[in-house]
Amino acid sequence: MSTATMSPMKMIATGGYSLKNYRSAGGEETPRFEAVLTHEGKAIATVSNGGTGGSNMYRFHEGFDGPACKAFDAFIAENRSEDFEPDDCFVFDLICLLDLARKRSVPFVLLGDDFFADGTFRTFGAKATFDEVLTVLRSEQYAKSSPLIFVKKTLSFVPVADVVA
Repeated sequence: MSTATMSPMKMIATGGYSLKNYRSAGGEETPRFEAVLTHEGKAIATVSNGGTGGSNMYRFHEGFDGPACKAFDAFIAENRSEDFEPDDCFVFDLICLLDLARKRSVPFVLLGDDFFADGTFRTFGAKATFDEVLTVLRSEQYAKSSPLIFVKKTLSFVPVADVVA
């Protein structure tokens, strides 16, 4: 496949939202979990799913009329395009990023990979350090592949040219 027919990975805007205290326990039809939804590091809600196929439950600390809930709803409306439960899709993307951050290896993607669509990512193995992976991805061999490296601190894929070593 030529690089001209490949599309770049869909990036998600996190808008300063993240999950903390994430706990999971299997699930029948959907992941069963509980986590604290934060914005800019401040806890704003508890989000959970019983794992039986239903929607996530959101318990905003200031209630559903509070500014944090309204801001979250506005962020989802502006940044997500899913027709069904875009807020849940966003939370599941955040969970995927948390799971990726737990890996000992340094994940990266190349042009044509789409982590958020199908879970595709690459590694050079658990022993390769972040700096070693960054150096290789900046080499001529990967120049036309538009590599993005996963930065655990920000829970995001970043173009290797934008990473300050």
